[in-house]
Amino acid sequence: ADTATVSSIMRWSPSQAFLIRSYDVIREDEEPFQGQQIIGWDPAVKEIRSWTFNSDGSFGEGVWSQNGAEWIVRKSETLADGRLASGTQVITQIDGDTITVQTIAKEVDGAPEPTADPVKMKRVAETADAAAAPAAAAPATGAAQ
Repeated sequence: ADTATVSSIMRWSPSQAFLIRSYDVIREDEEPFQGQQIIGWDPAVKEIRSWTFNSDGSFGEGVWSQNGAEWIVRKSETLADGRLASGTQVITQIDGDTITVQTIAKEVDGAPEPTADPVKMKRVAETADAAAAPAAAAPATGAAQ
């Protein structure tokens, strides 16, 4: 089974125009994978959009919409090897501190990929060190299986 530890920290940009999410994915016997995502309102098209940049050189963008307790992110990205990928990320709020994240309908260069199991992420309390940092935010951690 593919098991990973995922941590994510959200904070506002200095002007509070954008949310900035930093994340780490750690899998046994693999190099750690990090990324940043910038999320903000696009006034020209009146949609929430995001731009993602990963440590392997891949990058992408998404368009967000809300459906009840779910956020739906239609994503497209350029993988590190130059292939093109697309998919839909479903973020479901379980309670005030817990979400699940699942990518469905993923394609790489037009070929369908299997749907991954949802990843559960739970907010954890800030540590004293994190609370002392100027732009610290409460991280969320989860395990993917």
